[in-house]
Amino acid sequence: MKYTFLLLALFFSKSMLADEPSVAYKCKEGLRTFISEKDEKDRIDTCPQGEELMIDAVSFGVNHHTCWLHGISKSIDGTYKIGDTDCSLSFQLDGDILTASFVGECRYACGAREWFLSGNYKQKSL
Repeated sequence: MKYTFLLLALFFSKSMLADEPSVAYKCKEGLRTFISEKDEKDRIDTCPQGEELMIDAVSFGVNHHTCWLHGISKSIDGTYKIGDTDCSLSFQLDGDILTASFVGECRYACGAREWFLSGNYKQKSL
């Protein structure tokens, strides 16, 4: 019985690991963290990579339900976009404000009781 529990715990802990390290972990310099004005648990991290940005959008909810969207984007007419056709994030940067719009079936990137929040995100001060 104790081995069954151990195997189940190991399986579920391994399956919940992200495929790639977070932007905050990989970014050497220029990391910017933006916090949602609607809910402080939601954040978007950006890191410049030449003319592109590495981006993580993360939302934390009840009982550790999370959403995570990761990608690399280049600005097209001042708008960045990451994600595939199922869920995408479009945003614009204006000083220390990031205006985000999550479009599509983003529930698939989330736990059962969590979702991404569109709207304004303010840069976190150190």
